Amino acid sequence: MRPQLEFLRFKTEVLENQFWSTDKTHPRIVGLTLSLGNWIWTKISPLKPLIITAVWRNAEEQKQLYGVTQAPDSPHFCNPLCRAVDFRAKDDYFTKPEQAEINKFITTHFKRSDGKPTIIWHSVADEFHGHIQVEKS
Repeated sequence: MRPQLEFLRFKTEVLENQFWSTDKTHPRIVGLTLSLGNWIWTKISPLKPLIITAVWRNAEEQKQLYGVTQAPDSPHFCNPLCRAVDFRAKDDYFTKPEQAEINKFITTHFKRSDGKPTIIWHSVADEFHGHIQVEKS
């Protein structure tokens, strides 16, 4: 039985199934996502749940988005576990000041030891979104 959390939504049921799949989704990205969603809900606005727009991605999906297949260590690949989640930010879902507060929360509490960013804001196929990722175990 999956928990129903006010602060977390999914673009599709497939994404919800991927997110809660303990055999393919890294538990640290699940924990980071839940922490971020709860923090946004309590500190920014209960009217802005964290909406998950991507979890796993295979090589073909990666090629469709980027025109080329990225390296096999993409955090969206289940290699062996998916280590990234994308979330809605388009259409000013989060204002620039809110994005700055989210960055501060993530970098304060979830800084990676490998020097790579834990959070990235970027556009892919004209869809601006937030991307969070954890390092390999």
